[in-house]
Amino acid sequence: MERNQITRIKGLSERRRLPRLGKVRLGLRVKTTTGKEYPRETSWFVCPPEVQKIYGDQPTELDIMFPIEDECSCFPQALKWYGNTVLKCKGDGEMALRRWEDCTPEQQAELGNGREPNELVEVSCPCEKLDERKCSQSGNLMVLLPKISIGGVYQIDTGSGSNIISINSYIDYLRAITGGRIALIPLKLRRVEQKMSYIDEKGENRSSIHYLLQLELKITLEELDRSRRDRIAIPTVHYQLPSPVEDGRDIPEVIVDEEDIEKQPETTPILNDPPKTNINAPEVPPEPIGKEAGGQGKGDKGKTTTEIDTPKEKQNKAIRASIHANHKSVGVTDEEYFVYLQKMHKVDSSLEITDPEILREIMMYFNPKTFNMEMFKGTVSSADLPKELKPQEDPDREEKLAHIETLAEELKSKEGVIMMYVASVFHRKEETLQDRIENLPDENLDEMVSYLEGLKERK
Repeated sequence: MERNQITRIKGLSERRRLPRLGKVRLGLRVKTTTGKEYPRETSWFVCPPEVQKIYGDQPTELDIMFPIEDECSCFPQALKWYGNTVLKCKGDGEMALRRWEDCTPEQQAELGNGREPNELVEVSCPCEKLDERKCSQSGNLMVLLPKISIGGVYQIDTGSGSNIISINSYIDYLRAITGGRIALIPLKLRRVEQKMSYIDEKGENRSSIHYLLQLELKITLEELDRSRRDRIAIPTVHYQLPSPVEDGRDIPEVIVDEEDIEKQPETTPILNDPPKTNINAPEVPPEPIGKEAGGQGKGDKGKTTTEIDTPKEKQNKAIRASIHANHKSVGVTDEEYFVYLQKMHKVDSSLEITDPEILREIMMYFNPKTFNMEMFKGTVSSADLPKELKPQEDPDREEKLAHIETLAEELKSKEGVIMMYVASVFHRKEETLQDRIENLPDENLDEMVSYLEGLKERK
C-alpha cells in the first residue's frame, strides 16, 4: 500500500452528522416589574428569526420531518438533575450517571473514594431528587424544518411527560402505517390547548391551561402508498445527529415584560407539566368502581376499601377514577383496557401501580382530546395475550342482566334518574338505558342490581 492510498480513518471517516441550526422553544423568560425572572409557557412556538420569516412571529404549527430512522437520536429522553445550568446527573429510571462530587456521602462510600470530582459514576435511578422536583424528565426533539432548511436539524426541548408520551406514541403509530418508516415523512407539529386538572399538595382540585405538542400526518392514503414505493434510502447505520444541547431547562435568551405577553390563567403554566398529581380529569373526579376502586377483582393486589387511605393513595385513587372515566368515554372496553394494562404496564389492574407518574401517563394516554383509537387498535389486541390472562366472563352475566332489565322496566317512571346514575357512576354514555345496561362490565352488575332494588323499595 502506498501512503497516498491512505485517505480514510476506519470507524471515523464513514460517520456522518447533521449540524444543529437552532432551537425552537415552548416558552419565554418573563421579567416582572420588580425585576424577578421566571419561565412562562406560551401558546406558540418561540422561533429563531429565520423560522419567523416563514411562519410569522407566533406560529402554532410547524412543518417537520424526522431526519433519520433512529428515534433514539431523533427524540432522546432522560431524567436530568441540573445545578444552575450544569448537568449533575442523567438517568433512565434504573441507572444514572452522576458526577462524583454530586454523590451523597453514602453513595461515595459505596463506590469507593479516590475519584476525580467530575468523574461520572453509576448510581441507582430514580432517587429522592425526583420527589423533591430537583430532577425531572426531559425530551429533546431533533427535527428538520423543510420549509426553512434541510441542511440541519432544529432542537425542541420539553419537560412534559404528556408531550413525551404523545410523541413516542405517534412514532409507533407512524411506523405501523408506513411499514416501519419515520424518516423524511412530512408531518405537522402543533401546540394544542388543553385544560389539565390536578390535586395540589393540600388535596384541593386545581386546573391550568397548557399547550401540548401534537403530531399529525398530513398526507392522503394515495400519497402514503407512493411514498412507500418511492422510499428514499438514507444511510442510517453511521448517520448521526448532533447531541442535544443540555444547558439546563429550556429558558430562551429573550426576556419580555409580563404585560407584553398574553394574559395567562391564575394558575401560571410553567415549562414542565403541572405537579406530579396532575390527573387531567374532571375537577371533581368520581369515585372509582369495581376493580379500580379496590375490590378484589381479577389480578387485583390492592388494599380493601376498609383501610385508611394515605394522602398519596387518595391522590392515586382520584387518578384511577379518572382513568376509568376516560377509557370509557373514548370507547375502550374493559377487556381492551385490561389488555392495555397487561401489554404496556405488565399488570392486571391499575391498583398494582402506585407510582402517580405512571398513573398520570395512563390518564394522559386516554385523554379524550388527544386519544387516537386507530393507533390504540393497532398496538393493543387481546390476541396478544396468553389465554389464561384474558378476562373471563361472569357465568351468571345473562341472568343478572335479565334481572336488571326487569327491575328497570318496573321502574320505567324513574328511567331518567337511572340514566343519570349509570352515566355518573359507571360512566356509560350510550343513548338508551338498555344499551347502557348491556354494556356494563361484569364487576358492575351486582352494584347495579343493588341500586335498582333499593330504588324499588323506596318507590
